[in-house]
Amino acid sequence: MDQLVYLTRYDSVHGRLENDVAFEVKGQVIASPHGDIAYPQTKDVPHWSDYQLDMVVELSGVYTKTSMVQKHLAAGAPKVLLGAPLLDEQGKITRQFPDWATGIWPGEALDLASNCKVFSGFSCTTQALVTLLRPLVDNNIGIESAMVTELHGFTTSQHLLDSPHKDWRRGRNAASSIIPTPTQGIFGAEQLMPVLQGRISGYSIRVPVPDVAALDVSVHLSSEHKLEQILALYKQA
Repeated sequence: MDQLVYLTRYDSVHGRLENDVAFEVKGQVIASPHGDIAYPQTKDVPHWSDYQLDMVVELSGVYTKTSMVQKHLAAGAPKVLLGAPLLDEQGKITRQFPDWATGIWPGEALDLASNCKVFSGFSCTTQALVTLLRPLVDNNIGIESAMVTELHGFTTSQHLLDSPHKDWRRGRNAASSIIPTPTQGIFGAEQLMPVLQGRISGYSIRVPVPDVAALDVSVHLSSEHKLEQILALYKQA
C-alpha cells in the first residue's frame, strides 16, 4: 500500500501530485478520498452493489469486450465509464453501439440521466482524430477517405528489453525502437461518425518516448474546396 501511495504521489512522467494521497483497503477495493480503486484477486469484478458508488471507471484495459463490460453491470455498477473502445467478442470495435451504451464526443458531458449504462471514451487516438475531422463532417464537407499515421509513446504492451512477444515487433526494446503497430483507435471515429465507415485507414508508430502522441492525417475530399474555406471552418470550430 505504501508503494501505491509513493507511485501515485511521484510519477516519473507527470511529476509530483499536489493533492494529498491516502488509501485504505476495503474488501476488493482500495478506498481513497477521490474514489475507490478495485484490485480483485480473481477474474471476477468486485460486488459493486456492496459499495456506495455512482459509476465504475474502467481503465484496466481488461474489461473492454461487450460481455466483459456487462460483468460490471451484473455486479451492481449503476454506470460504467469505459476508457477504451467498446469491443465485440472478436476483439474488434463494434460498428454500432447496443441500446445500453454510447460514445462520448470530445468535450461532451456525460448524460447520467439517460438510459445508457455504459459510456465509451474510446481512446486518445479516437478523441484526437474526431476533433480533427468533425469540422468537415459537421459542415457536410464530404470525405472520400482519410489516412492516419499516429506517433505514440511506448506502452505497457511492449518490452523494455528484447524478449519473446506474440507480436515480434513489440518484443523489441521499446526504449530504442520505432515500431509500427495496428491501432483500433482510429476506427472509433467511424463509430461516432457513421458517415465515415469504411473510409478511414492507418496505423500507429510506437516511438521511444514515455508520453505524448501526434496524428498525421491526410484527407481526400469528395469535391474541390478552397484552402481558405477549410481553414475558416477550423477557426470557427
